[in-house]
Amino acid sequence: MKKIIASLLICLTALTACTGDTADTADSGTYTSSEITSADTADTDNEGSASVIDPISDTVTASPKILLSTHINDDSVMFMGICEKNSLITVTGEYTEEFTVTPDGGNFLFSVKLNNRQPETLSIIAKAGDKEASEPISAEAKFKRGEEDKEVFTTYDSRICQNEILDDLYHTNLFTNKELILMQRTAQNRVTKAKKAAGKDVEIIYVIVPNPLTVYSEGVPEDMKSNIEGEETSLTQAVEALRSVNNVTVIDLTDVMNDHKNEKIYYNTDTHWTELGAYYGYEALMKEIAKKFPSAAPHPLSDYDIKNVAVTYTDMMSYAGIEDMGLTETAPFLISKYTPLSPYDSAKKEEAYIWNFTDEFFSNKTSHTEIDNDALPKGMFLFDSYGLNAIHFIAEHFSSLTCMPIWNYSVDYDIIEEEKPDYIIQLISERTSERLLLSE
Repeated sequence: MKKIIASLLICLTALTACTGDTADTADSGTYTSSEITSADTADTDNEGSASVIDPISDTVTASPKILLSTHINDDSVMFMGICEKNSLITVTGEYTEEFTVTPDGGNFLFSVKLNNRQPETLSIIAKAGDKEASEPISAEAKFKRGEEDKEVFTTYDSRICQNEILDDLYHTNLFTNKELILMQRTAQNRVTKAKKAAGKDVEIIYVIVPNPLTVYSEGVPEDMKSNIEGEETSLTQAVEALRSVNNVTVIDLTDVMNDHKNEKIYYNTDTHWTELGAYYGYEALMKEIAKKFPSAAPHPLSDYDIKNVAVTYTDMMSYAGIEDMGLTETAPFLISKYTPLSPYDSAKKEEAYIWNFTDEFFSNKTSHTEIDNDALPKGMFLFDSYGLNAIHFIAEHFSSLTCMPIWNYSVDYDIIEEEKPDYIIQLISERTSERLLLSE
């Protein structure tokens, strides 16, 4: 059975800037983690997006800046910095072979492995489009005794990822035949029990969200790609197994996410999808439901204003131990132009948060919404942490929607008997797909 991965949800707090001393580095161009703070960066735009470096000319790329470095395991050091927008970052070193990093907007991160814990001076340049490359800057990677293993790794498209998803990445956690049969029986039992409780057919819908690296596999370093075994994954196994069960619909969002991969659909410093990514998942779900309930068709994207917000606290920042360094990541939040019918709509918040309505779903109680429209279906919603950014979209299209507490994947058949829903929807991420074995 796959290793059960516990998602860590982090309540947002105000983030303080790094308070380390700033050295005079104008002449040397050499930066270490103790010498740079977020105050040493360029401007922040009026929508609160992360800092970037302004262009210095039309022909030459501005030099990047390193904001901080930190150990992520016993022999690797991670660097984070800013650059001119639309740049590529090239890193070389005494022991490190040249590699190129694609920033996220004007922010980049990368890691290097120390050679026998020896210090190494890196040379870092930026190149924006057809401009000439920047003047190089230097950064020193040093071993620090006693540093905690953060159990994370980085990719060449400036992502921080947990080591726990390596089994998903390498396809080494495939379900056994017995587990796949158990998964099918579990789903079939859910169909049977729901029909008995509701006194009618209840359609079971599984919505499976792929990991970011399933979509952005091109950013994985070559030495990690060489560990990927075969084409079959636990996700593809689960989809095939569940689709064989009568009255079960499976929405595998892999193709949907791939269709929109050039948009900001996942965070780079968080393990989850953004609200824009969640919108595309919601759209796929409601298009399926609208086949039977046309009034439940999803809102088009044009019904929302997209607001880019600088998020100052993400789960991977916490895992990597950099949550107090004054860093941000810019992400799209969707503000509805229509008048919301459910109480969950993010437009009712004065600000957009990475976690919407966390207090609502972290208790052991169910949450229930109703809309006075008999043309809409009734539903029950079970979800992992990916569901938090999707609930406020989905609830707009159900006359009655009961949301179970987060990570509660067991159906409450007493509620099914009372509410008689048309659908039981379970939204689950690839990294927690082993939960499909455990609950009815």
